[in-house]
Amino acid sequence: MVGWIALIVVTGIAGYYLFRWQQRKARDPNETFIKPRLELSAMQITDMSKEKTMGNCILLIDNPAPVGFEADSLSYELYIAGEKVMESTYPKAIDLDANDSSVITLPVTIRNETLVQTLRKLEKQGADSTDYTMKTLVYTHLPFLKDKPLKLEISKKLPVYRIPEVKLLDTDLDKLGLNQTKMTLKVEITNPNVFPYVFRDTYYQMTLNGDKFTEGSLPQVINIPAQGKATLDIPVEVKPKEAIQTGLRLLNKSKENTYSFVFQAKVVDRKGNKTFQDSKMKLQSEGDLRELLQEARKMAKEAKEEKKKSED
Repeated sequence: MVGWIALIVVTGIAGYYLFRWQQRKARDPNETFIKPRLELSAMQITDMSKEKTMGNCILLIDNPAPVGFEADSLSYELYIAGEKVMESTYPKAIDLDANDSSVITLPVTIRNETLVQTLRKLEKQGADSTDYTMKTLVYTHLPFLKDKPLKLEISKKLPVYRIPEVKLLDTDLDKLGLNQTKMTLKVEITNPNVFPYVFRDTYYQMTLNGDKFTEGSLPQVINIPAQGKATLDIPVEVKPKEAIQTGLRLLNKSKENTYSFVFQAKVVDRKGNKTFQDSKMKLQSEGDLRELLQEARKMAKEAKEEKKKSED
């Protein structure tokens, strides 16, 4: 009697897992009885700069098998619109319990040179969203999987994230003194995305010919509309020494006057989306200060003439 009961229990368990596997196989013809299922839960951007974009890819690995096992490590590749933008390895062991799911966070670092090329193709196509695909190889010491890693793949359609641009438009001298010099930096931030950006904890720094010229922080929250621009007037104080040196450089046409303006802030997502929440964004604008001022004067003159024509 006990043997019959044991047989019924074992048959019931086996039938349950077979039914579950058949359901999964209907969704994926390549599914196997012990093959885990991969799910892309979220993509989080933690840091965006001119050179690279860093973040986390949060994956859910579901193990449907009646036995658990340990994955020694895994390698993974990230594709955006079918183009590989990064690859890396996760050297830590992962416990995949029987009939259970495990959540792992994979660090992602994308070189923006590769990313920008892919985004430009999508921009030409007018795409607002695209497929993000994660391909992984899971390595384990299981006898029947030795030297043959499990291949897992998942795709998810997400918005196309384009990197905003910052541009230093002009520098206005408000006050020139022996003890204190005040200036206003006119800065423009362009957001090419279909969603707005909200910045806080903003920090800026400007260098001239590699030397620090000024730096500071902005207390206000900055709103950049979707597919729009925002112009900021940033009041700064410059030490007399830096102000005099800058003036002399501008008078001396043989001297270089290269500048670098760095804008760094935290991103706030008021809708609760964790993709960007509290991520850091670092934007940079570079150029020749003399050319910048000449262009600013030219634009101001054209605007003045246009206003005069409209009044006439």
